[in-house]
Amino acid sequence: AARIDGCSEIGIWAKIMLPLTLPAIAAIATLEFTWIFNDYLWAIVLTSNDALKPVTAGLATLQGQFITDWPVIVSGALIGTLPTLLVFLFLQRYFIEGLTLGSSK
Repeated sequence: AARIDGCSEIGIWAKIMLPLTLPAIAAIATLEFTWIFNDYLWAIVLTSNDALKPVTAGLATLQGQFITDWPVIVSGALIGTLPTLLVFLFLQRYFIEGLTLGSSK
């Protein structure tokens, strides 16, 4: 219908296809950000300096053999979840739309 109305290929993509796929793209982007941000295996393997490790990898080094300071670990975990939580809150509408896109007819 857009071609009959004289819309170009770029116009079809920008005005029809992109708005329809935006919720799915936002849902995938939110999940990918969470998975990449929380992937601490590569940080442990590739970095030798503790100052360069991300928060999620640094939390593993705070646990001692005999004594563990749990308030420090819990506060570090809270700080570590803030970026993921902020991304989710920012893209929450698109995330829910993307997950429920094909659920109803």
